[in-house]
Amino acid sequence: MRWLSQLLGELGQLGQDLAVADLAAAHAKADYDRAYSVAFRQSSGSVEARRHIATEMCHGRRLAADEAACKVRELNQKIRWTRDRIDVGRSYGAVLRAEAQLTGSPWTEG
Repeated sequence: MRWLSQLLGELGQLGQDLAVADLAAAHAKADYDRAYSVAFRQSSGSVEARRHIATEMCHGRRLAADEAACKVRELNQKIRWTRDRIDVGRSYGAVLRAEAQLTGSPWTEG
């Protein structure tokens, strides 16, 4: 069952990585929102024109915020996948224990 403890370690690391990525995504979103607001206020013309100008001026920051959000989604998916692997491993272990009990053979982990 060493692999199960390895998976639990991976899950813990993924949780830490997710916390870091989530904070980075929040900062990137706030940076984009602020830059958009400044660009909108400083541009001139109609409201619609100012929106387009601000969107164009902040395109790079918007991409950075979207990429940070993608990283958070990716880590969430890896966490779900690792949890599924842990569940499968636990089920497999239970089957092996039940089989060993039925056949009367000694159960050894490893």
